[in-house]
Amino acid sequence: MSKIKIFTDSGVDLPLSVLMENEVEILPIYYRFYHEDTIYGGDLKLSTKEFFWHLQNHDVPYTMGCNPSNIYGRFLKWIQEGYDIICVSLSSMLSSSYNHICMVKEALKKEYPKSNISVIDSKTGSLCQGLLLYKTIELSKKGLSLEEITEWLEKNKEHYHIEFFVDNLKYLTNGGRFSKVEVALGNVSNMKPIIQINSVGSAELLMMRRGIKTATRSLVENFSKKADTSEKIGIIHSDYAYGIIGIQNMLAGLGIQYDSFITDVNPVIASHIGPKALGLCYRKK
Repeated sequence: MSKIKIFTDSGVDLPLSVLMENEVEILPIYYRFYHEDTIYGGDLKLSTKEFFWHLQNHDVPYTMGCNPSNIYGRFLKWIQEGYDIICVSLSSMLSSSYNHICMVKEALKKEYPKSNISVIDSKTGSLCQGLLLYKTIELSKKGLSLEEITEWLEKNKEHYHIEFFVDNLKYLTNGGRFSKVEVALGNVSNMKPIIQINSVGSAELLMMRRGIKTATRSLVENFSKKADTSEKIGIIHSDYAYGIIGIQNMLAGLGIQYDSFITDVNPVIASHIGPKALGLCYRKK
């Protein structure tokens, strides 16, 4: 059985220690701000504090998919060393990265017909993509083949779910994901839009709740009805670490036992949801 090298892209959120311990390679998704020419995401990165400083100073970000040339060089190295490759990507509905990775896969298959590359469209992102990646790591450690891991992920990825609220819909509108009418409604009377990534991998407005506390309660109530807490869950925030306490207190109040990853979202995702967002990621029952 061939050795397996695991890849993902920087749309993923998972603790850095987990990624490093399991030698997961990250394909960079790039981002920049309209008022400067610098491109970030590769060798040049912004800290979380620096990134949100740009947002707070009204600098609009936009993202660019993985670079095919970079993907090619990274994949080729492991193919030449006899590895199979599996890559769990950000939803193809949220980024061009999945298509770029598939394009490189097809090019390499022509040059190296015996190469074995699997690209998984996660149909999600952030820490929900991270939960799928974590399952990939677990299955690989159990000795499953590339084909077996791919089959499991394709059959089960639709059961992984993310819901989050945003403080302001304007960042999702900047990416063309919501209309100006929806933004206007979301900004009325302290209403907090709760978003889910739906089954096709697109951001979808689920409901509106008045105020952060009510929005947090709705996230937790939905979680209590839907989540399989025997699996790892994820708690995410966007420059809003204080909000984690609210979620944890509400989960404790319901007597829910769980094991979690807790992370702040990466700049690729934060570009589209803005600051003061909070969410839960989990496998559904």
